[in-house]
Amino acid sequence: MKIRVIILVLLTGAVAASSATAGFYAGWKSYSDFCEDDDSKANGAALGFGYQLGLLRIVELGVALEYSWGDIDYDCLLCEDASFKHLAARAEAIVPIFKPSITEFYIGGGVSYNWFFDMSLDDCDVDENRTGIHGLGGVKISPPVLPVWFTVEGRYEWLGSDPQITVGGVYLGVGFGL
Repeated sequence: MKIRVIILVLLTGAVAASSATAGFYAGWKSYSDFCEDDDSKANGAALGFGYQLGLLRIVELGVALEYSWGDIDYDCLLCEDASFKHLAARAEAIVPIFKPSITEFYIGGGVSYNWFFDMSLDDCDVDENRTGIHGLGGVKISPPVLPVWFTVEGRYEWLGSDPQITVGGVYLGVGFGL
């Protein structure tokens, strides 16, 4: 019984000392090994919305929804280029590692569920759902007194299934404290 009370007190304190932020971001992504049996790469743009809940200034738990679109480029002279759309739902944990002045450097990682759709090429079998994992790192700039922040973030993702797709991206974001 004592352990349950202690856990309840710790959880209550963590929620009471928490801070919530929400924001929008835009970015550029590069996909490799996009289509099976073809040497293809894809590049695209991304737009997203995220929500984060910081607990005791130790870790931030976040969720995000991201929409991406782009073109697939083949190294084959006779192959047609193709386009695609990609929707991802993410859950992640972010840990601040260094916080000088108004900047905060952070690392993190998480899981995602990904949907590829509207492929303009029939022989590319990426029209499917995939789970993934990702690692990230970035810097957050929070001007004093204002409940606003800006981020620059890099993310690297592994999207499962065969073929495994790897995705590297760079994102710029703006958010507001709630």
